[in-house]
Amino acid sequence: MSDVDARALAIAGGAIAAALIDILHDKGILNLMETRSVLDNAMHRIDPIVRTPEGAEASRIVAGMLRTKYSVRG
Repeated sequence: MSDVDARALAIAGGAIAAALIDILHDKGILNLMETRSVLDNAMHRIDPIVRTPEGAEASRIVAGMLRTKYSVRG
């Protein structure tokens, strides 16, 4: 697999995961705290690579979701 293919696969996987989280939350299958738990879990999985450019960007994306749409402040 080429680097371009690997990056494209990662982007597609992230887009699918984000869409699933949105749909599950919007349908009430996951409440706010459960949705935040999924995102917190993702942050823990990113932690080992957070010092790489890709890990840092992934962390910023998930943190942004936690701060905006899935903020405890509403």
